[in-house]
Amino acid sequence: MNIVITRSIDQTRKLSNVLKEQGHTLFCLPTFDIKPCVSAPINFSKIAYDTIIFFSVPAVIHAPLALKQSCAHLPVFAVGKSTAEQLKKEGFHRVDYPKQDSSSEHLLELDALKHAKNQRILLIQGQDGRDLVFDRLAAQENSVERCTVYKRCPITLDLEPILILWKHEKIHALIITSETSFDGLKTQLPADLYTSFLATPLIVISERLKKVAELQGYQTIHVAHSIEPADLIPILSTFHGNSHV
Repeated sequence: MNIVITRSIDQTRKLSNVLKEQGHTLFCLPTFDIKPCVSAPINFSKIAYDTIIFFSVPAVIHAPLALKQSCAHLPVFAVGKSTAEQLKKEGFHRVDYPKQDSSSEHLLELDALKHAKNQRILLIQGQDGRDLVFDRLAAQENSVERCTVYKRCPITLDLEPILILWKHEKIHALIITSETSFDGLKTQLPADLYTSFLATPLIVISERLKKVAELQGYQTIHVAHSIEPADLIPILSTFHGNSHV
């Protein structure tokens, strides 16, 4: 199978290797680049946070070193499985995340956050992130702060390697991992391929993104818990042209 994912090669190396071993090809089509972008400086060694929440893998990667050194002992939360795995690689040991779905909505259903009150909570996120978690936790009488550590910069897609395959319906699956990626693909895809684009079996990593996909007109949508091979392979195995997955 030929599979397209809206992430960079560096972010999907593990998945790419697993699929390659099984005779498949993963085309990486990132719609934006990640650039470090630290908001107002915070003296992490002098501020006693009760917990920290990370909203993405880039949030973990680009978090200030001072935070990782002084706060690794704290209970931390990740929005999904991939972010949790990155936190463990970075030395955080008390990590929790929603097992059912990678979303802010399910993150807030974790007992420790659902009942959090009078705590000092730090959110590590990208620029223009959603306000849901901040607003909900603040409404529960917590002191909530944001630390923005990266921004998404749109890039021009190199569609040439996959356009011919797409025209001949040789792209068997599409994996979209953010709302920004939906917009990036929609604006850059040639108009004459849009119908074929929407008909391609789609995998997203949350129920919220599934709703976004439905509004945009995608016809076949599956939800995975993460882009880890263990979560994606069972879904890909149900697709047409899947003889080796």
